[in-house]
Formats: sequence, C-alpha cells, structure tokens
Amino acid sequence: MHTGESHPMKSRNGTTEANPLRLIAQGLKRPVLPATLVLAFLCALDMAYTVAVVKAGIAVESNPLLAPLFEKSTLAFIVVKSLSFMIPLSLIESIRPLCPEFTQRSMKIAAAGYLLVYIVGSLHIHKLL
Repeated sequence: MHTGESHPMKSRNGTTEANPLRLIAQGLKRPVLPATLVLAFLCALDMAYTVAVVKAGIAVESNPLLAPLFEKSTLAFIVVKSLSFMIPLSLIESIRPLCPEFTQRSMKIAAAGYLLVYIVGSLHIHKLL
C-alpha cells in the first residue's frame, strides 16, 4: 500500500496508477530519514574506529573478506567498507516513495540491529560476555 505523495498517470487501459520512476525521482529530492542518518553514522564511526585501532596495533579486522584488503591498502578498505553501507542505504532511501512504511521500519530495525551486534560483538571480543 502506497501512502506517499505521487503523481498518477493514465495506463493503457485508462486506469490511474503511480509512476514508479517519478516516485523514485521525488524520493531523491526529499530529506533522508533520521534513522538512515543514524545508521550511516554508526557504520562510518565503526569504520573509523576499526582503522584507528588496527593501525595502532590494538586490534585486527575480524571480517574475513575485508581483512586482506585492509592489509594491502587502508584506502581500499575505506572505499569498499563505505560502499558496503552507502549503496544499500541509498537504494533503500530511493524506494521510500514506493513503500514508505517499509523503509522507515527497515532503517529503524537495521540501526537497532547494528548497535546490538556491535555491542554484543565488542563484549564477546573483550571476553566480557
């Protein structure tokens, strides 16, 4: 069910329907959801913290896909890690006009889940859990 603003258009059979491309274009002009910003901030903070502690020799990158990349190039790690969260966040935001409730709920759940996994993972790594 779509509840956002839309510009209906006539289909071949004469019925009125929303133009998905127009809705997506409108979505690109609207402000980003606060939950999306929080999630992007958490991901960026996690990335910056990872770079700092790995460079300081305090920790190692635990992601088996990103660890070899980090060893070869910190810049490559930052680019790939940034793309790994910015692309999905951008895609979800771009479909927001088509399914606004899903988008808002998804971003809130993702932000809460990210925090939970980060906290539990940190506690486990430091043997506090």
